[in-house]
Amino acid sequence: MRRPLFYGWVIVAAAFAVSVLGYGVQYSFGVFLKPLALDFQWSRAATAGAFAAFTIGRGVYGIVMGAMTDRYGPRVVVGAGALLMGMGMMLTAAISELWHLYLIYAFLIGGGVAAVYVPLTATLSRWFHTRLGLALGFLNAGAGVGMVAMSPLVGVLTSFYGVRTGYLAIGGAVLILALLCAQVLRKEPAAMGLQPYGYPAALERGSGQAKPSPGQNEELPGLTFKQALGTRSFQALAVIAFMFDVCLFTVLINIVAHATDLGISPLAAPTILSVVGGFFIVGVLVVGNASDRLGHTKLLAFCILLQAASVLWLTSLKSFGLFCLFGALLGFCYGGIRVTLAGVSAHFFGTRCLGPIFGTIIASALVGAAVGSVLGNVVYELTRPHSYTLAFWMVGGALLASSVLFLALRKPGAA
Repeated sequence: MRRPLFYGWVIVAAAFAVSVLGYGVQYSFGVFLKPLALDFQWSRAATAGAFAAFTIGRGVYGIVMGAMTDRYGPRVVVGAGALLMGMGMMLTAAISELWHLYLIYAFLIGGGVAAVYVPLTATLSRWFHTRLGLALGFLNAGAGVGMVAMSPLVGVLTSFYGVRTGYLAIGGAVLILALLCAQVLRKEPAAMGLQPYGYPAALERGSGQAKPSPGQNEELPGLTFKQALGTRSFQALAVIAFMFDVCLFTVLINIVAHATDLGISPLAAPTILSVVGGFFIVGVLVVGNASDRLGHTKLLAFCILLQAASVLWLTSLKSFGLFCLFGALLGFCYGGIRVTLAGVSAHFFGTRCLGPIFGTIIASALVGAAVGSVLGNVVYELTRPHSYTLAFWMVGGALLASSVLFLALRKPGAA
């Protein structure tokens, strides 16, 4: 007799789809940046400030969304995020002033994207006792698929139909699809009379199908939010996440503009982000699967070091082919870092308060993203001739230097 599908895999599929949509919206800003600046006659630094506002808003919302997921569950939180994200993109099609762009990206789009990663990471961590690395790998792979699909689509829409049409079309699609996906999400297995996948006491003859829970009010293992904040490992992870996103978003937000400045066509340049997205998927699946055997911390350190080296290499690139090769390295490392950072957090601090704990780490990362998105364009405006090269040297070197913080990473309570 065919065994019934464990509902956690339905959660994984829905989480993957929401991730595609949410992160497609986030990373599309790198394609919108130069056309927005040209259409409205704004400087690139001023235009990129909207993404800084987005990351700060997403960071603040991320802490709130993590706590709200613990209380109300992912269906409500992700559904609300779909409304914010879709409406924000569509309203951007009607802007006329720079402050309109800032307001929408900070409060609407930022809030919508914040309802993706932290709530869904916390949810999957409750549904899977084993194979969590694989589950988180699919969640993070959604971000890569979003880049692969959304970047060239936005490039075509803006090139042939304009910025406003691009925002309106993407916003409408995201609103409908993300809202539908949210309806299948459930907070934890106990809500359906199940145990987490692979939970030792809950397996029925090794089938992988969890038995009904004998009690739904057992306290989850792990540290409280206050306890986690006081650990050296939490502080090190927060700083590492900050430095990583300073480096990453200095590159991601500006790589298309940088490539077109060097003579690569506006239709071809977004392909670089697609390559990043494609190898992001490879990174999250390969590293996510390997982390179940080799450990999250070692793989996180490896990916950080390789990413820093690749950004330093970017400063010498001129040809489209080498840009794509760089994109493959960047995407693989980025995917590996995303999945291992979540895994390290769950391993170190447990799932008891993982929503707000991981939300705070992501908030630190997003402050770094805000700094990175503005830093790259401020350096661009200040250098003569205009160039992003100095900014890439700065952030690549800083990320490399921050790798010393891996020495502080220990599970709280371990010798």
